[in-house]
Amino acid sequence: MEKCSCHERLEAYYDMKVFLTIDPIEQIQRIEKRNGSEKAVEFQKKWIPLEELYFEKCRTRSRCDVCFTMCDEM
Repeated sequence: MEKCSCHERLEAYYDMKVFLTIDPIEQIQRIEKRNGSEKAVEFQKKWIPLEELYFEKCRTRSRCDVCFTMCDEM
């Protein structure tokens, strides 16, 4: 899950832009572990869709220099 700090107005100040993704199931498991089941539901229904919309509208992934998919094996 990428944080929304890759704003196009700030790009000139970045040396490198990195986009990280994670399997959705693993993402929810990590949120549950960190914040509990109730908050995980809130993230799944509200925050994750908003974040995905942000990525889409701002073309965040395509503007990054490097993209990684995170997994527990790393």
